[in-house]
Parts: sequence; C-alpha cells; structure tokens
Amino acid sequence: MGELRGLRGAYAKIQLFGSSGKALIDIEELQCVSYDGSSKTLSSAMKLARDPYMRLVWSIQLLGSLIDCLRIFWSTSFSASNDFSKRPHPDHLQIFLAWVQRCINSAKAGTSKYGAEALHASPSVRSQLIESLTIEMNDIFEAKLIKRIYDNLTRMFSGETSGLQVALEHDLLSQLYITGFSTSFAYPQLLRIIGLLAHKNPRMNILEAGGDTGEVTRQVLEALLGKTTSKCYANYTFTDVTTSFLSAVENEFTVCNGLSYKNLDMEEDPQSQRYEPTCDLIIASQILRATSHSSQTLQNARKLLKPGAKMVLLELTRTVLGTSLCLCTFPDYWNGAHDGRGDSPLLEREN
Repeated sequence: MGELRGLRGAYAKIQLFGSSGKALIDIEELQCVSYDGSSKTLSSAMKLARDPYMRLVWSIQLLGSLIDCLRIFWSTSFSASNDFSKRPHPDHLQIFLAWVQRCINSAKAGTSKYGAEALHASPSVRSQLIESLTIEMNDIFEAKLIKRIYDNLTRMFSGETSGLQVALEHDLLSQLYITGFSTSFAYPQLLRIIGLLAHKNPRMNILEAGGDTGEVTRQVLEALLGKTTSKCYANYTFTDVTTSFLSAVENEFTVCNGLSYKNLDMEEDPQSQRYEPTCDLIIASQILRATSHSSQTLQNARKLLKPGAKMVLLELTRTVLGTSLCLCTFPDYWNGAHDGRGDSPLLEREN
C-alpha cells in the first residue's frame, strides 16, 4: 500500500510474509524520494558519484591490454628521449635498460600489439597517450605508480633518486601491496592457512622473512590477535635485509605483543648471522623473486626451522605486467637475471 506525494515523493507500507505466514519484513512507513545526483548537500557530505548506482569494474583482459599499451609507449618514449646506454649505471639499471631495449625490439619485429603505433608516434603524441592512459585507469593503483616511476626515470639515472625511494613516497609501495591486482587477492588464502596453523599450535615461534613494508605483518598480526593478551603465538620475529624497513615497522607495531625486529639476509647462511633452528613457522611473501638463487634461499630457510615446522610461501608464478612496471627499477627486482629469470624475476610454477 502506498501513495504519491508531490512530484518526487512516494510513501508506502510494506509487509513480506514467508510460506508459513510469518512476517519476514514489516516496514510501517517507507519514504522514497527521486534523486538525480545533483544535490550539493549530499554530494559534499557523502561524496557521491554522478551515477550512484553504477561503478566501473575492470576486466583483467582489458586492464592487461591497456597496461601493455602503456608499457610499449613507456619504453619507446623513454628510449627515444634519452641515451643512457652509453653511461655507467648500477647493475639493476643496466638490466632494466636491456629489458626496455627488448620491448623496443619486439615492437620493431611486429610481435607487440601496439608496437608500430608507438614507434611511429611523435614524442608529444607518446606523452599525451601515456597521460591519457593513466587518466583512463585512474582507479587502478598500479597505473598511478607506473606514471610516477616513468616521470622520475631521468632522476633515477642521474643518481638523484631511486625507484624504491619514489615508491616509498606517500606510502605508495604499501598501497601497491594492499590494493594491487597481484598479491592482494592471495592474502585471504595466506591468512586462512596461518590461522589453521595457529589454531593447532597457538604458541608458535614465528619468523617473517623479507617483511619489507610490513603489509603481510599487518594482516597476520590482526588475524592472530597481536594487540591482545590472547595472541595466538609465542613470539613473532620480523626480519628484513634493509634496516630502514625495520625501524619504520617497529614504530607502527609498538602496540602489538611479543614482537622483535632483526636483520636477516635470506641469501646468506642464517647460522652465520647468529640464528638457530627455533622457528615453528616461517612466513615469506615475495622473497624468492628478490633473490639471486632461489634454491639456496630455500635451503637457508630450512636451517631456521625446527623438525616438523612449516614454511608458508606466497609467490607470484605468473607475470603481472602492471606490477612489473611498478617494480622494474628496484635494486632487487633483477636479482634473478643470473638465475635464468631475465625478463621477469618470477618463478614458473613447475620450478
């Protein structure tokens, strides 16, 4: 039952009954008012979109195609406007330059979808297309970071900054791990496995290897009730090879219980770094891609485990182009180049 009131209002009484005759929903007075998105009060208070009942959902295929286009224009524009290959640079930037050249060679050979268009475009057209692609993918975080990396390439090669420093500005790297297409979808599975292990043994000694910015740490500690006296572990050791990450993460997790912070290089024997096989669980997210010899890294990890202990690995096994463009100027991204991983640091699943 209902009635119209005025030009935009509808009032009704709604009741919904189940098959047994029991009332499931009983709304005494439902007021409906038409809304076209033009209310300044609502839009300023709630920041509503122009079309409040619609939102853009990217398909993986379309996103991959757009980022592939960005990669080709990115490579050709950078190569055409600079001649860095004749100057000395750190190893990882030399390998990056070789990768850029392979992208260009692919375009010249006609094996790249957007190669011919990128090669024949003028510098201004390339710049405009890179800008427009970034705007088109405005709600995709990878696109924003890719653009920031691209805009700072000249500064990286002059030694003024590094890819890692650019990504750490404004907390961009952490945001990549939180919202990026690559690993964010895997976190629920990781947490489910760790939760089962903690249920079986809530007094584990846990070591996180290659903790980086602490994104995995943040989620694991929340799942294991790290801020409470009922935490589901005995000790949690956060490790990373980079000292600057340790201090930043320690400041964030001061409210959590049972944490310690230590340097650990997983490419070196842990016993030579004063570690003993005392771990019930090792958590390692994206560390194998950053090591020169993945098999040696796994052997070193085994030396940290007690008999019967577990290691939970989270590793990408399929190259995600957006993530690659975000990370390709990082010092550790190309560590696997001498381990047979020349175009991508990721391990194949069968390896």
